[in-house]
Amino acid sequence: FPTRRSSDLPAPAATPPGAGVAAGPSAGAAGLGVQGIPAAASGLDPASRALLAAWQAAGGAASALGSITSVALALPDGVGRGALCERGALVWHPSRGVVPLLGSLYHTWSRTGAERGPLGYPLGAERTVTEGAWSARVQRFDGGLLVDWDHATAEDLPPFAVLGGDALYQAWLAAGAEEGPAGVPVGVPQEIVPNAARLLPCSDGGVIWTFSHGTAVLDRERYRLWCATLQGG
Repeated sequence: FPTRRSSDLPAPAATPPGAGVAAGPSAGAAGLGVQGIPAAASGLDPASRALLAAWQAAGGAASALGSITSVALALPDGVGRGALCERGALVWHPSRGVVPLLGSLYHTWSRTGAERGPLGYPLGAERTVTEGAWSARVQRFDGGLLVDWDHATAEDLPPFAVLGGDALYQAWLAAGAEEGPAGVPVGVPQEIVPNAARLLPCSDGGVIWTFSHGTAVLDRERYRLWCATLQGG
């Protein structure tokens, strides 16, 4: 029977970081000096100014993003702009402004196709949810969710995506997402009984679908009882 924290979650295919960002103007052409130091902010276009302001507000080169390595790159969909950084990226969308993507979450988003992939654009910055020795970095997108679980002493789980087109994800979202009774997903949706039962395993329970009863979001106790019933036949 599947555990709620599985170490064999699917890992993304290896793709060079930044694969989702198209070639565009260099940092110097956008008005930035060496290592992202502003050269002539007054000459930047609105998107570049927004990216630079967000980077500076985050703490500049001393922030989690590190130094800017390029800025105001046109994204392949022709809508957004991006600024690559040492440890992530800043993504600008005309109706949402600038959102940071950091570390493993940025790399996973990029490897799945970035803004043209199933996740689309980020809806906001990542959140961190702590449960005992575990902590989860969670970031939502137009088309779903990215999660990266870390453990204080044990081996971390690889980051994974839960796509928004899945009914289990939609039920989890409607129930309060990471603040809801099931907690944060710890794996991707999986089929438990062929054509009869599916599960989105979560830190405090799970979201289930059964042929006989439909979809339900379960807290820890209800999830435990459901597992016992399933195992009992």
